Amino acid sequence: MFHSFFEGYCNPSVTAIESWMGDGKSYIFKGDRFWRLNDADAETDRGYPKTISSKWINVPDDIDEVFLWGHNWKTYFFKGHLYYKFNDRLGQVDNRNYPKRISEGWPGLPVDGIDAGFSYSNTQSYFFKGDKVYLYDNFLDQVNPHYPSDGKLISDVWRGLPNNIDSAFRWYWDGISYFFKDDSYYWWDDSIQSARGPFLIGDTAWKNICDV
Repeated sequence: MFHSFFEGYCNPSVTAIESWMGDGKSYIFKGDRFWRLNDADAETDRGYPKTISSKWINVPDDIDEVFLWGHNWKTYFFKGHLYYKFNDRLGQVDNRNYPKRISEGWPGLPVDGIDAGFSYSNTQSYFFKGDKVYLYDNFLDQVNPHYPSDGKLISDVWRGLPNNIDSAFRWYWDGISYFFKDDSYYWWDDSIQSARGPFLIGDTAWKNICDV
């Protein structure tokens, strides 16, 4: 089941990924391109990739992460020390008010940027940077006050995950949290509180999928 999640996506790396983004779909981002996933069939839709600018108006290329906040179900894009809030109704970022500095809108996160982030629940989100993780309290709208200012070690909180991950998200289709690094992905097994993986993205079981 978990391998089939990536049918149709040829390039074995993921810069950013998120699901249920306004239209009930999941999207993969890399460079100046994005792919839309057909979640029911567990493969990318035909006709992709497309340029980010063709759909995500005022969103920059080469983003670090896309983040669906479980507190307000709004979509945010992170790049370097900046973030952008996407207006799903208008289909664009309001460039009169964004981008903003991470330090302005996400108290306690690294001011120079993040590697990955996802909402684990309505009340909690996690952000990753290097070998550190930050627990974000969605209701207080700040990093959990019991966390050290420089975060906790990923290995202490998310057993089995590597450092310097590229992206993370909780897939609405199966309720499982996924993490990506280079050409591999991991999934979090809540029953044993540990990551399973790595699994190769687009391994030989899915070769030539992009030709269909």
